[in-house]
Amino acid sequence: MIAFGYLRKGREEIATRMGEAFQGPYKGSRVVGDVLEVRLLGDSAAVAVVRGAVLTAGETEVTAENAIRSTWALVKQDGEWRVAAYHNSPAKEDMPV
Repeated sequence: MIAFGYLRKGREEIATRMGEAFQGPYKGSRVVGDVLEVRLLGDSAAVAVVRGAVLTAGETEVTAENAIRSTWALVKQDGEWRVAAYHNSPAKEDMPV
């Protein structure tokens, strides 16, 4: 997973770092998103593009300042969809929020 410029590998490392973030600088925040596109790559793989934001405590709207775009690589294993890779980056000014 690459989020906010940091590479995290493995379920345990991702869970640890996300837990630290949501107990520290992102305490009280929440993640919102709308799926813009899903492209199936066969029966067991897909790529999704999402428009979203991390809303800090008190924020209710996605704005140009907090908007992100994320890409999700998804795989189907044992009948369940799982995240194989994730990346986000700030949305550019010319992208609609």
